[in-house]
Order: sequence, then structure tokens, then C-alpha cells
Amino acid sequence: MSNLAVGGWRPPAIARQATSHAPSLLLASGFGVITRGFNIGRSATEPLRLGRRSSLLVRLVVVATALALLLAIDLPVERMIAGRRLPGFFRDLLAAAEVFGNGFGVALVLITIATLDPGRLRPIGRLAACAFGGGLAADIVKLLIARDRPRAVDLASAHLWETFTGLFPFASAGSNGQSFPSAHTATAAGLAVGLTMLYPRGRWLFAALAVGVGVQRIMVAAHFPSDVFVGAVVGYGTASGVLALQFDAIRPGRRAHLPPRREEPDAEPAHLQAPCEEPAKAA
Repeated sequence: MSNLAVGGWRPPAIARQATSHAPSLLLASGFGVITRGFNIGRSATEPLRLGRRSSLLVRLVVVATALALLLAIDLPVERMIAGRRLPGFFRDLLAAAEVFGNGFGVALVLITIATLDPGRLRPIGRLAACAFGGGLAADIVKLLIARDRPRAVDLASAHLWETFTGLFPFASAGSNGQSFPSAHTATAAGLAVGLTMLYPRGRWLFAALAVGVGVQRIMVAAHFPSDVFVGAVVGYGTASGVLALQFDAIRPGRRAHLPPRREEPDAEPAHLQAPCEEPAKAA
């Protein structure tokens, strides 16, 4: 743990203990901000909107604070996991979860829904926009902010701000300079939001898969924890915008919010109706 010391200062024992579990704890807490602070996992019959008890400004402050804390431990976390290998079971589990955050996995989910639940064909396009839109939005941010990936950084001597190498690099930074934010995590977060709106009972499963994607990206030194967190926020924001465009089109139970229709009383069966008297013929 000597590589955690900065200028002779060593973090307190409780911080060193927390760092040992940092990848999973940070990702879980980061997604917790999103799932609870932004009402993800609400009933699918409720409109997607900001909570009534907290303002958008408060949530932005929470996200900014979480980002600042994650930036502070980006390098210590990557130094801790550098050169370490997870047990085979966990390695395979994270590798399987990573599919939830790439294009092939998203396409497989869409095909599965179309095959097993054909009644959901109408919102599949919007679900695809949630997932692919999140990844695309993250890719656009990559073109504006250059940051080296952990595997391309000398972790032993690097300083935090040295990992950010410039603004507006566009495609010149190459893959190793496109760490910020994580497009895989943005795709997974967008897909999780869309699936939660369709299948609210599976919200914790979708959130767990998205967290698995983020942890996997950290463990393979593809992204820093802050990259993953920002990717999750970008994916959530994009999916929220997509769903807000025409939320009724994807929301199950839409008819429940319509005013009750007035129905005419049913006519009596023909054999119970009184026979009609013919009008008297004129003499």
C-alpha cells in the first residue's frame, strides 16, 4: 500500500480498508445515486420525471460530489488492482456481464424481446435508442475530452490530472486516449433504464448487470472509476430524454390513466324484449 502515499502522507486505516473493496463499492454507490436519486426502478405505470422532494440542482450537486470523490481515488484503485487476477468464477461472471454493455448484447436483448414478447414490438425502437443513444452520447464526449486509459498510464508515477491530455482531440487521441467516459457503461445504463420501464419487476437484475459492466471495465484497466460513473450518468440522462419524448408510447398501463369511458347499458336479449305492437292500419 506504499503506492497510496502522496508526499509522505498516508491515508488513514479506514480509507485503506475501504480502498480494498473500491471497485464494487464505488460502482454500487454510483448506481445507487442514479437508481434512488433519479427514480429509476419506479413502477412502469408512473411517468418518468424528477422526484418532487428534491430539485435538479440538488441532484447535480450530488453527482458532482460523487465525481470529485471518485477522481480522488482513480489512481489508487487502479494501482491496487494492477497485475492482480480475479478468481476464475468472478472473471467469467464479469466477462458475461460485459455483453450487456456492447452492441451485440443489446441486439440480442432486442431480438429476444421481439421473439418472446411480441406485444412489446412498438417500444423496441425506443428501447434501442435508450441503449445505443447512451453509448453514442458517451462517444461524443470522448471526442471532446481526451484521457488516457489506465493500461496506457504509468500508474507508479502518474498524477491525476496528467491522465487528462487535452480538449477537443476528436479522433486524434486514438483508443488509448478515449477513457472518459465509459461508453460500455453508458450503453448498459441506458439499456437498464429502458428495460426497467418495460419490465419493472426486473429492475434490480438490470441494475446489477449494468454494475457488472462497470466493474468489468475497471478490472481490465479499460477505465478509471470516474469514467464508469460518468458513463452511467450519461447513459441515464440519454435514456431519460428518449423516454420523455413520448413516454406514453412505452409505458404499460397507459389506459389506466385515461378517464373512464361512459358505456351505454347493454340491450336485453331478443327473447326477453317485449314484442313491438304494429301500428293500427288505417281503415
